[in-house]
Amino acid sequence: MARGRKTKVVEKNYDELIQKNSNQIEVLTAGIAKSKEKISELKKDNKKLEKEKAAYEEHKAEIERQEKLEEIAQLVASSDKSLDEIKNFLEGNVTENTEEVTEE
Repeated sequence: MARGRKTKVVEKNYDELIQKNSNQIEVLTAGIAKSKEKISELKKDNKKLEKEKAAYEEHKAEIERQEKLEEIAQLVASSDKSLDEIKNFLEGNVTENTEEVTEE
C-alpha cells in the first residue's frame, strides 16, 4: 500500500483554470519584458548622464582655472613690480631687498 495522504478528487473546470493561469503567465512575461526594456533604457540614460557629468565637471574646472588666471593677471597688472621681478620672485631667484642674518 502507498503511504501518504490521499488527494481529494474535486470537480473543477480544469480547462478554465489552466487557461486563466496561462493568461497570467503571459501577462507577467510581458511585464518582465517591459521591465527589462525599462531597465535597459535607464542604464543607457545613466551612462549618458555620467558622461555629461564628467564633461560638466571638466568644463567647470576649466572655468575655475580661467578665473584664477584672470585674478593673477589682475594682481600682476595692479602690482608696482615689473614682470621680470615677479617672474624672479616666483622662480625663487629673489636677490633684491633680502638680508642674511648671521649669528655671531
